[in-house]
Amino acid sequence: MPPNSAPFPDAESKARYRNRIALMTESKGARFVDYDCDHGIWQFRVEHF
Repeated sequence: MPPNSAPFPDAESKARYRNRIALMTESKGARFVDYDCDHGIWQFRVEHF
């Protein structure tokens, strides 16, 4: 969820935030899997820990 934890006002806002999370994930060298905007669950994969 966004830093202020307020619910997203519409589907477009959710899509923009999800895309932002995906770009941030890829920039860190991980593979984006999913982000659930309603529950704040972020899923990604890394090659190794």
